[in-house]
Amino acid sequence: MDYQDILAKIQQEENNDLSTNLYRYNGILEAISFFTNRLTYDQIIHAAFDFVNELLTVHKSALYLLKDDQYKKVNSRNLSHAPDTIPRNAQLESFEP
Repeated sequence: MDYQDILAKIQQEENNDLSTNLYRYNGILEAISFFTNRLTYDQIIHAAFDFVNELLTVHKSALYLLKDDQYKKVNSRNLSHAPDTIPRNAQLESFEP
């Protein structure tokens, strides 16, 4: 089962009027099944972005990763004007491990 099939299955269950908690629980189980496969770093990043957006049903989001001392946009959803890079700054330091 590929990731698009998982998303389609989750969406189908949402359309069947399942409760939100059951919908999310099932999404987590499907994600566990998907993410236990051998995946590359890039596959994990992109699939996680799609999964979180689907599970949390957010309308707008962006994913940035710290690289070369700045945050670079990896993916975005409904944010066409999101900057491609964000300089590292004091306000963002609390988000780092």
